[in-house]
Amino acid sequence: MKLTNDSSISFTQVQHYIFVVQAQDTGRPSLSSTVTVYFNIVDLNDNAPLFDPMSYSNEIFENVTIGSRVVTVSATDLDSGKKPIQIEIPHRKIIDMCR
Repeated sequence: MKLTNDSSISFTQVQHYIFVVQAQDTGRPSLSSTVTVYFNIVDLNDNAPLFDPMSYSNEIFENVTIGSRVVTVSATDLDSGKKPIQIEIPHRKIIDMCR
């Protein structure tokens, strides 16, 4: 027996499939047996993190203390699990913004 899918599989729509498969012989009397097959769909990392809101704006005084928090941003990831999201500002971009 070969089982194939005829449509796409998406973790966000269905996380588990359960099939009951029966085998039956052609003897007299006909005998059969069943087995339950469990499929757990594994979520791929197929969604990029999303910022909410999509843009941020803030004013910073020129005498702000070094190390002060000047803005807080947040992002979410639709992929499953509690994978941390790393948010960073590449050093080169900070230099370019200051020129």
